[in-house]
Amino acid sequence: YTLKELMLRPGQLIRDYIEGRRAHHVKPLLLVMMVTALVTLLSYYLTGGDILAASLNDQMQAARKNSDASAEALAAVSQAFTAVAGWVDRHFAVASLLLIPIQALCFRIAFGRMRSLNYPEWLVITMFLTAQALLIWAIGIPLARFWPPSKQLMLVPMIIYNIVSLVQFFRPYPRWKSALRAIGGYALYMIGSQLFLLGVVIVLVIIAGFRAAQGG
Repeated sequence: YTLKELMLRPGQLIRDYIEGRRAHHVKPLLLVMMVTALVTLLSYYLTGGDILAASLNDQMQAARKNSDASAEALAAVSQAFTAVAGWVDRHFAVASLLLIPIQALCFRIAFGRMRSLNYPEWLVITMFLTAQALLIWAIGIPLARFWPPSKQLMLVPMIIYNIVSLVQFFRPYPRWKSALRAIGGYALYMIGSQLFLLGVVIVLVIIAGFRAAQGG
């Protein structure tokens, strides 16, 4: 029931949950865990267990081609990216949960005082949106088995569906205003998540350099 409402009437479902009408709904945290499990299983059986590693490695290879850094530095960063991508694939549920607080903060900044939502309420909203996006991703995984680029393209309907959900949730506010704020929130989230990933990579590079120095 929750998944059906999340795809057909997402704004109403989220509004009902925030306002306390929760009798027929699965808790958002449990929902995220269930859908991440589905994505993991489908990826394991249909794409050899690859969830994000190939995409992150492709980004890294593209960056290496356009970089003027030394070969040694690029090798260290590439190794760190590979380690992060592998960890994400092995612990996809944890990685998804770690990004939710960042996305919730970005949405709260973008929407400001609309509906006077506090940060915990934005966490709930973001968990529902994450479950929705991952469900769309799960639907697209079988296609990725035969056409790998579809995995990157699935990001477009995921974001569009989330924006539509937020527009529905914020009725009767003007749709254009809600849509613009949602797009702004996503822009902040993209920047924030990339900075988070970059920070993890930098830490891994520093640790690897420290170990190499100790070994030397």
